[in-house]
Amino acid sequence: MSEPTFDSEIKDVLDSFLLGVPGVQTGRVFGYPAYYFAGKLFAVMGQKGVGIKVSTAMAQTLLQRGDCEPFEAPTQNEANLWVQLTKPYAADFVHEQGVFRASLEFVADIRDTRLHRYFS
Repeated sequence: MSEPTFDSEIKDVLDSFLLGVPGVQTGRVFGYPAYYFAGKLFAVMGQKGVGIKVSTAMAQTLLQRGDCEPFEAPTQNEANLWVQLTKPYAADFVHEQGVFRASLEFVADIRDTRLHRYFS
């Protein structure tokens, strides 16, 4: 079986702002790079972009954008969904820090104002 393909430049961008957040760790899901907070998966790389776990309400909002589509994940239920973010350039993911923060807060079930300082 071959290794899954993903854009290493996107991973570098995500690492630049996610790994500075206390409690965020990297791992793998089906061979793809993934991000966890306190052991809970909140983001995973894919072939075309990044899957983000969010509330159903946020997913509905994101899916109205042109750069988001449903992301099939094994942990979906009616309370949460996965949305795939795609960007023309890896550097553009830095502008989605608010989405990543919301995902992290959602999976950790927190609203910690201290997290704000780790995201632009």
